[in-house]
Amino acid sequence: MGAVFAEKEFLTLAEVAQHLRISRSKLYADQRTGNLPVLRFGRLIRIRREDLERYVQRAGGLKKPGELPGKQQLRRS
Repeated sequence: MGAVFAEKEFLTLAEVAQHLRISRSKLYADQRTGNLPVLRFGRLIRIRREDLERYVQRAGGLKKPGELPGKQQLRRS
């Protein structure tokens, strides 16, 4: 994770969506189903960095560019 991003303990959904390059609606859906724990401060939603790290690990980790999530690379012999 980026240096400034890693220093913050609480992140917004917009920050997380931008960092992971996924939509905020996906994050909202995952928090509604309990897959992404969030903290609510009134109307504000924040994600703890350690919860985000667990969320990413459960999803299979961050992939390298060009690598599809959940797909194994085929080896040619």
